[in-house]
Amino acid sequence: MGDRTKIEWADASINVSYGCSPLSPGCKNCYAKREMARLAGKWPEKYGHLVTYSQGGCRWSNEILVLPERLVQALRWQRPRRIFVNSMSDLFHEKMPSDYIAAVFAMMGAAKQHQFQVLTKRADRMWQWFQNLYDQYRDPYQILEHCETAAAQYGLDVNMGGQWPVQNVWIGVSVEDAPRMVRMDYLRGTPGAVRFLSCEPLLGDLGKLDLTGIHWVIVGGESGPGARQMHSEWVRSIRDQCLDAEVAFFMKQLGGPVGKKRSKMEDFPSDLRIRDEPDVAV
Repeated sequence: MGDRTKIEWADASINVSYGCSPLSPGCKNCYAKREMARLAGKWPEKYGHLVTYSQGGCRWSNEILVLPERLVQALRWQRPRRIFVNSMSDLFHEKMPSDYIAAVFAMMGAAKQHQFQVLTKRADRMWQWFQNLYDQYRDPYQILEHCETAAAQYGLDVNMGGQWPVQNVWIGVSVEDAPRMVRMDYLRGTPGAVRFLSCEPLLGDLGKLDLTGIHWVIVGGESGPGARQMHSEWVRSIRDQCLDAEVAFFMKQLGGPVGKKRSKMEDFPSDLRIRDEPDVAV
């Protein structure tokens, strides 16, 4: 699965793994879980182990399926694209092999014609993964060699071009409510050409934000079955703080229950019709 995407802030998507597990309130109505249930019903022998079923419906099984055959996908695309990585999984899930994460970074570093967007709820594991690299290897060239060697183990022969940290990778964390703001601290300590927040689904007032080291904030309401309401004053507070801190602000969608048409810019309150993008030269 890949190429075109309905995500407003990306041009394409690739999934180099499938599977996840709930971590925080933003996971409650996970769209990826619903899509995985559909795929598991269609190809149970391939994907059936990634979900379980009960009277409460479909749930993640807490299993991860890596898809190394898809690592080559973005390398084959010559036209530059902004690519969202793993809409059907979390690259930093606790069961994701560390060497596979390294292989994904090798792929992204080699495909310099693209910008890659990696978004996680597991900010602590993301931070720790990078720290382990810096603790284990003495210089950037050893890190590059490690990533390229990991990629080769998964059947991908690439050259990252001698650049670490990888400059075409944007790193983001999900911050859906105030208790999850601690993820921002881990993000600040993570190398990325752009560091961004996805406040989607926004489930409450985030209050005062420390936007130091943050380049982009995306805000969106929840949609689909059981969608929870997003209040405009929560969004305005974030927007105002972004403007004050000169951080790009992107209003993605208002959200709403099943049956509501996808939000268009003219549906937004006039003062929230903002879709700024980060300066990639940061």
